[in-house]
Amino acid sequence: PEDVAELEAAEVWTLFDAERLDAAEARAREVLGRRGVERLPALTLVPLRAALRRGDRAALRAWFADTAAKLPVETAAEGWRLVAERFRAVPSDAGYAELLDAALARNPDDAAATFWRADLALLRRRDAEALALFRRYRALRPDEGLARATVAFAEARNGLLADAEASLEAATASNAPPDAIVGALRELVGAHHAAKRYADAARLQRRVAERTQTPPDALDLGVLLLDAGDPNAAAEAYRATLARDDLDRPTRAKAWNSLGLLHRGRGEAADAERCLRASIAAWEDALDGRENLGVLLVDLGRGAEAREHFEACLARDPERKRSLYYLLRLLRPETDGAGG
Repeated sequence: PEDVAELEAAEVWTLFDAERLDAAEARAREVLGRRGVERLPALTLVPLRAALRRGDRAALRAWFADTAAKLPVETAAEGWRLVAERFRAVPSDAGYAELLDAALARNPDDAAATFWRADLALLRRRDAEALALFRRYRALRPDEGLARATVAFAEARNGLLADAEASLEAATASNAPPDAIVGALRELVGAHHAAKRYADAARLQRRVAERTQTPPDALDLGVLLLDAGDPNAAAEAYRATLARDDLDRPTRAKAWNSLGLLHRGRGEAADAERCLRASIAAWEDALDGRENLGVLLVDLGRGAEAREHFEACLARDPERKRSLYYLLRLLRPETDGAGG
Protein backbone atom coordinates (compact mmCIF):
# COMPACT_ATOMS: atom_id res chain seq x y z
CA PRO A 1 0.00 0.00 0.00
CA GLU A 2 2.80 2.46 0.80
CA ASP A 3 4.39 1.86 -2.59
CA VAL A 4 1.05 2.37 -4.34
CA ALA A 5 0.49 5.64 -2.45
CA GLU A 6 3.91 6.89 -3.49
CA LEU A 7 3.19 5.97 -7.12
CA GLU A 8 -0.09 7.88 -6.98
CA ALA A 9 1.68 10.91 -5.54
CA ALA A 10 4.30 10.67 -8.29
CA GLU A 11 1.50 10.67 -10.87
CA VAL A 12 0.16 13.93 -9.40
CA TRP A 13 3.56 15.63 -9.65
CA THR A 14 4.04 14.35 -13.19
CA LEU A 15 0.80 16.03 -14.18
CA PHE A 16 1.87 19.20 -12.37
CA ASP A 17 5.28 19.31 -14.07
CA ALA A 18 3.55 18.88 -17.43
CA GLU A 19 1.57 22.08 -16.66
CA ARG A 20 -1.68 20.08 -16.47
CA LEU A 21 -2.58 21.98 -13.32
CA ASP A 22 -6.31 21.30 -13.26
CA ALA A 23 -5.71 17.56 -13.72
CA ALA A 24 -3.02 17.58 -11.02
CA GLU A 25 -5.36 19.28 -8.55
CA ALA A 26 -8.20 16.88 -9.29
CA ARG A 27 -5.96 13.83 -8.97
CA ALA A 28 -4.48 15.17 -5.71
CA ARG A 29 -7.97 15.60 -4.23
CA GLU A 30 -8.92 12.08 -5.28
CA VAL A 31 -5.74 10.51 -3.84
CA LEU A 32 -6.01 12.47 -0.58
CA GLY A 33 -9.64 11.42 -0.25
CA ARG A 34 -8.56 7.77 -0.24
CA ARG A 35 -5.16 7.94 1.42
CA GLY A 36 -5.60 10.80 3.88
CA VAL A 37 -3.59 13.92 4.58
CA GLU A 38 -1.48 12.17 7.22
CA ARG A 39 0.00 9.76 4.67
CA LEU A 40 0.63 12.26 1.82
CA PRO A 41 0.68 15.78 3.33
CA ALA A 42 2.74 17.21 0.45
CA LEU A 43 -0.19 16.70 -1.91
CA THR A 44 -2.16 19.30 0.02
CA LEU A 45 0.29 21.85 -1.40
CA VAL A 46 -0.70 21.11 -5.00
CA PRO A 47 -3.48 23.75 -5.11
CA LEU A 48 -1.12 26.28 -3.53
CA ARG A 49 1.64 25.52 -6.04
CA ALA A 50 -0.88 25.71 -8.87
CA ALA A 51 -2.12 29.10 -7.65
CA LEU A 52 1.48 30.35 -7.54
CA ARG A 53 2.11 29.01 -11.03
CA ARG A 54 -1.01 30.78 -12.34
CA GLY A 55 -0.49 33.96 -10.33
CA ASP A 56 -3.97 33.51 -8.82
CA ARG A 57 -4.02 35.70 -5.68
CA ALA A 58 -7.63 34.79 -4.84
CA ALA A 59 -6.77 31.08 -4.83
CA LEU A 60 -3.77 31.78 -2.58
CA ARG A 61 -5.96 33.61 -0.08
CA ALA A 62 -8.50 30.80 -0.18
CA TRP A 63 -5.85 28.13 0.41
CA PHE A 64 -4.53 29.84 3.54
CA ALA A 65 -8.02 30.66 4.79
CA ASP A 66 -9.59 27.25 4.20
CA THR A 67 -6.81 24.66 4.05
CA ALA A 68 -3.70 25.71 5.93
CA ALA A 69 -5.28 25.62 9.40
CA LYS A 70 -6.26 21.97 8.88
CA LEU A 71 -2.75 20.83 7.98
CA PRO A 72 0.20 19.68 10.10
CA VAL A 73 2.26 22.67 11.24
CA GLU A 74 5.24 21.64 9.12
CA THR A 75 3.14 21.41 5.95
CA ALA A 76 1.53 24.80 6.49
CA ALA A 77 4.99 26.27 7.16
CA GLU A 78 6.18 24.83 3.85
CA GLY A 79 3.25 26.60 2.21
CA TRP A 80 4.43 29.92 3.59
CA ARG A 81 7.99 29.18 2.46
CA LEU A 82 6.77 28.61 -1.09
CA VAL A 83 4.82 31.86 -1.07
CA ALA A 84 7.79 33.78 0.37
CA GLU A 85 10.08 32.29 -2.27
CA ARG A 86 7.75 33.71 -4.91
CA PHE A 87 7.05 37.17 -3.47
CA ARG A 88 9.85 38.33 -1.14
CA ALA A 89 11.98 39.51 -4.08
CA VAL A 90 9.47 42.38 -4.41
CA PRO A 91 9.02 43.68 -0.83
CA SER A 92 6.68 46.43 -2.00
CA ASP A 93 4.09 43.87 -3.15
CA ALA A 94 1.01 44.88 -1.14
CA GLY A 95 -0.76 41.59 -1.84
CA TYR A 96 1.96 39.59 -0.09
CA ALA A 97 1.70 41.74 3.05
CA GLU A 98 -2.10 41.48 2.97
CA LEU A 99 -1.87 37.69 2.75
CA LEU A 100 0.37 37.55 5.82
CA ASP A 101 -1.70 40.07 7.76
CA ALA A 102 -4.91 38.15 7.05
CA ALA A 103 -3.31 34.94 8.33
CA LEU A 104 -2.18 36.65 11.53
CA ALA A 105 -5.62 38.20 12.00
CA ARG A 106 -7.11 34.69 11.85
CA ASN A 107 -4.45 33.22 14.13
CA PRO A 108 -2.00 35.53 15.94
CA ASP A 109 -0.05 32.44 17.00
CA ASP A 110 0.74 31.35 13.45
CA ALA A 111 4.51 31.05 13.84
CA ALA A 112 5.31 30.66 10.15
CA ALA A 113 3.25 33.70 9.15
CA THR A 114 4.89 35.68 11.98
CA PHE A 115 8.34 34.73 10.72
CA TRP A 116 7.68 35.77 7.14
CA ARG A 117 5.91 38.97 8.21
CA ALA A 118 9.03 39.83 10.21
CA ASP A 119 11.19 38.98 7.21
CA LEU A 120 9.07 41.30 5.05
CA ALA A 121 9.42 44.13 7.58
CA LEU A 122 13.18 43.63 7.49
CA LEU A 123 13.22 43.77 3.70
CA ARG A 124 11.21 46.98 3.83
CA ARG A 125 13.73 48.43 6.32
CA ARG A 126 11.10 48.66 9.03
CA ASP A 127 13.66 47.49 11.53
CA ALA A 128 11.80 48.13 14.79
CA GLU A 129 8.72 46.32 13.47
CA ALA A 130 10.90 43.42 12.31
CA LEU A 131 12.50 43.12 15.73
CA ALA A 132 9.13 43.04 17.50
CA LEU A 133 7.88 40.33 15.14
CA PHE A 134 11.03 38.20 15.38
CA ARG A 135 10.82 38.39 19.17
CA ARG A 136 7.20 37.28 18.88
CA TYR A 137 8.37 34.39 16.72
CA ARG A 138 10.96 33.46 19.35
CA ALA A 139 8.21 33.45 21.98
CA LEU A 140 6.19 31.08 19.79
CA ARG A 141 9.22 28.84 19.12
CA PRO A 142 11.31 29.24 22.32
CA ASP A 143 13.45 26.16 21.72
CA GLU A 144 14.23 26.82 18.06
CA GLY A 145 17.75 27.95 17.20
CA LEU A 146 16.56 29.79 14.08
CA ALA A 147 14.26 31.95 16.20
CA ARG A 148 17.19 33.03 18.36
CA ALA A 149 19.44 33.70 15.38
CA THR A 150 16.83 35.86 13.63
CA VAL A 151 16.33 37.88 16.82
CA ALA A 152 20.10 38.41 16.99
CA PHE A 153 20.07 39.66 13.39
CA ALA A 154 17.21 42.08 14.04
CA GLU A 155 18.75 43.34 17.28
CA ALA A 156 21.99 44.08 15.46
CA ARG A 157 20.06 45.88 12.72
CA ASN A 158 18.45 48.03 15.43
CA GLY A 159 21.80 48.82 17.07
CA LEU A 160 21.17 46.70 20.17
CA LEU A 161 24.64 45.21 20.04
CA ALA A 162 24.89 43.71 23.52
CA ASP A 163 21.45 42.12 23.18
CA ALA A 164 22.37 40.82 19.74
CA GLU A 165 25.53 39.15 21.00
CA ALA A 166 23.61 37.49 23.83
CA SER A 167 20.97 36.23 21.40
CA LEU A 168 23.68 35.01 19.07
CA GLU A 169 25.35 33.00 21.82
CA ALA A 170 21.98 31.44 22.67
CA ALA A 171 21.44 30.61 18.99
CA THR A 172 24.87 29.01 18.74
CA ALA A 173 24.25 26.94 21.85
CA SER A 174 20.91 25.73 20.46
CA ASN A 175 22.40 24.54 17.17
CA ALA A 176 20.77 27.14 14.96
CA PRO A 177 21.23 26.67 11.20
CA PRO A 178 24.81 27.64 10.24
CA ASP A 179 23.63 30.10 7.58
CA ALA A 180 21.45 31.89 10.13
CA ILE A 181 24.36 32.21 12.58
CA VAL A 182 26.68 33.54 9.87
CA GLY A 183 24.00 36.00 8.75
CA ALA A 184 23.61 37.33 12.30
CA LEU A 185 27.39 37.52 12.70
CA ARG A 186 27.73 39.52 9.49
CA GLU A 187 25.03 41.95 10.61
CA LEU A 188 26.81 42.38 13.94
CA VAL A 189 30.13 42.99 12.19
CA GLY A 190 28.52 45.73 10.11
CA ALA A 191 26.81 47.29 13.11
CA HIS A 192 30.02 47.37 15.16
CA HIS A 193 31.93 48.84 12.24
CA ALA A 194 29.29 51.52 11.69
CA ALA A 195 29.60 52.38 15.39
CA LYS A 196 33.41 52.59 14.94
CA ARG A 197 33.89 49.68 17.32
CA TYR A 198 36.53 48.22 15.06
CA ALA A 199 38.05 45.75 17.50
CA ASP A 200 34.64 44.16 18.11
CA ALA A 201 33.97 44.10 14.37
CA ALA A 202 37.29 42.30 13.79
CA ARG A 203 36.63 39.86 16.64
CA LEU A 204 33.30 38.84 15.14
CA GLN A 205 34.63 38.79 11.58
CA ARG A 206 37.19 36.24 12.73
CA ARG A 207 34.28 34.00 13.72
CA VAL A 208 32.70 34.53 10.31
CA ALA A 209 35.95 33.60 8.56
CA GLU A 210 36.39 30.52 10.75
CA ARG A 211 32.86 29.36 9.96
CA THR A 212 32.82 30.02 6.22
CA GLN A 213 36.45 29.27 5.39
CA THR A 214 36.13 31.46 2.29
CA PRO A 215 38.87 33.76 0.93
CA PRO A 216 36.67 36.90 0.79
CA ASP A 217 35.85 36.59 4.49
CA ALA A 218 39.53 36.03 5.31
CA LEU A 219 40.42 39.19 3.38
CA ASP A 220 37.72 41.17 5.16
CA LEU A 221 39.24 40.04 8.46
CA GLY A 222 42.52 41.66 7.44
CA VAL A 223 40.76 44.92 6.54
CA LEU A 224 38.96 45.03 9.89
CA LEU A 225 42.11 44.21 11.86
CA LEU A 226 43.78 47.13 10.11
CA ASP A 227 40.84 49.38 10.99
CA ALA A 228 41.20 48.16 14.58
CA GLY A 229 44.80 49.40 14.66
CA ASP A 230 46.50 46.01 14.53
CA PRO A 231 48.57 45.99 11.31
CA ASN A 232 50.62 42.98 12.42
CA ALA A 233 47.51 40.83 12.80
CA ALA A 234 46.17 42.22 9.51
CA ALA A 235 49.38 41.27 7.71
CA GLU A 236 49.16 37.79 9.23
CA ALA A 237 45.59 37.46 7.95
CA TYR A 238 46.61 38.51 4.43
CA ARG A 239 49.56 36.11 4.40
CA ALA A 240 47.37 33.27 5.64
CA THR A 241 44.98 33.99 2.78
CA LEU A 242 47.82 34.00 0.25
CA ALA A 243 49.01 30.62 1.57
CA ARG A 244 45.72 29.01 0.52
CA ASP A 245 45.68 26.90 -2.62
CA ASP A 246 42.03 27.62 -3.49
CA LEU A 247 42.37 31.27 -4.48
CA ASP A 248 41.27 32.35 -7.92
CA ARG A 249 43.44 34.89 -9.72
CA PRO A 250 41.39 38.03 -8.88
CA THR A 251 41.26 37.13 -5.18
CA ARG A 252 45.00 36.41 -5.04
CA ALA A 253 45.65 39.73 -6.73
CA LYS A 254 43.41 41.49 -4.20
CA ALA A 255 45.23 39.86 -1.28
CA TRP A 256 48.65 40.94 -2.61
CA ASN A 257 47.28 44.45 -3.18
CA SER A 258 45.95 44.65 0.38
CA LEU A 259 49.28 43.50 1.82
CA GLY A 260 51.10 45.97 -0.40
CA LEU A 261 48.98 48.87 0.84
CA LEU A 262 49.62 47.78 4.42
CA HIS A 263 53.41 47.88 3.83
CA ARG A 264 53.11 51.26 2.11
CA GLY A 265 51.20 52.64 5.06
CA ARG A 266 54.02 51.52 7.34
CA GLY A 267 56.65 53.19 5.14
CA GLU A 268 58.05 49.85 3.92
CA ALA A 269 58.43 50.83 0.29
CA ALA A 270 60.44 47.81 -0.89
CA ASP A 271 57.98 45.34 0.58
CA ALA A 272 55.07 47.37 -0.76
CA GLU A 273 56.52 47.32 -4.30
CA ARG A 274 57.17 43.58 -4.12
CA CYS A 275 53.57 42.88 -3.08
CA LEU A 276 51.99 45.22 -5.63
CA ARG A 277 54.05 43.67 -8.43
CA ALA A 278 52.91 40.26 -7.18
CA SER A 279 49.31 41.49 -7.46
CA ILE A 280 49.84 42.31 -11.13
CA ALA A 281 51.64 39.03 -11.73
CA ALA A 282 48.75 37.11 -10.17
CA TRP A 283 46.22 38.70 -12.53
CA GLU A 284 47.01 41.03 -15.38
CA ASP A 285 43.68 42.82 -14.94
CA ALA A 286 44.47 43.72 -11.31
CA LEU A 287 43.91 47.43 -11.90
CA ASP A 288 43.90 48.33 -8.20
CA GLY A 289 47.31 46.72 -7.71
CA ARG A 290 48.67 48.37 -10.86
CA GLU A 291 47.33 51.79 -9.93
CA ASN A 292 48.66 51.55 -6.37
CA LEU A 293 52.06 50.51 -7.72
CA GLY A 294 52.02 53.59 -9.94
CA VAL A 295 51.27 55.86 -6.96
CA LEU A 296 54.08 54.23 -4.97
CA LEU A 297 56.51 54.75 -7.85
CA VAL A 298 55.51 58.43 -8.06
CA ASP A 299 56.28 58.78 -4.35
CA LEU A 300 59.67 57.15 -5.00
CA GLY A 301 60.46 59.61 -7.81
CA ARG A 302 60.19 56.97 -10.55
CA GLY A 303 57.68 58.79 -12.71
CA ALA A 304 58.54 57.17 -16.04
CA GLU A 305 57.76 53.71 -14.62
CA ALA A 306 54.65 55.00 -12.91
CA ARG A 307 53.34 56.51 -16.14
CA GLU A 308 53.29 53.10 -17.83
CA HIS A 309 51.06 51.69 -15.11
CA PHE A 310 48.60 54.60 -15.17
CA GLU A 311 48.35 54.39 -18.96
CA ALA A 312 47.73 50.65 -18.73
CA CYS A 313 44.95 51.22 -16.18
CA LEU A 314 43.28 53.86 -18.35
CA ALA A 315 43.55 51.66 -21.44
CA ARG A 316 41.41 49.07 -19.65
CA ASP A 317 39.19 51.51 -17.74
CA PRO A 318 39.12 55.10 -19.05
CA GLU A 319 36.96 56.17 -16.08
CA ARG A 320 39.67 55.58 -13.44
CA LYS A 321 39.92 59.15 -12.14
CA ARG A 322 42.83 58.45 -9.80
CA SER A 323 44.98 57.07 -12.62
CA LEU A 324 44.01 60.02 -14.82
CA TYR A 325 44.90 62.50 -12.07
CA TYR A 326 48.37 61.04 -11.56
CA LEU A 327 49.00 60.71 -15.29
CA LEU A 328 48.16 64.39 -15.80
CA ARG A 329 50.51 65.28 -12.97
CA LEU A 330 53.29 63.35 -14.65
CA LEU A 331 52.64 65.04 -18.00
CA ARG A 332 53.03 68.53 -16.54
CA PRO A 333 56.57 69.91 -16.80
CA GLU A 334 56.30 71.54 -13.38
CA THR A 335 55.54 68.27 -11.62
CA ASP A 336 57.63 68.08 -8.48
CA GLY A 337 59.93 65.07 -8.19
CA ALA A 338 57.91 62.95 -10.57
CA GLY A 339 60.64 62.14 -13.07
CA GLY A 340 59.63 61.24 -16.65
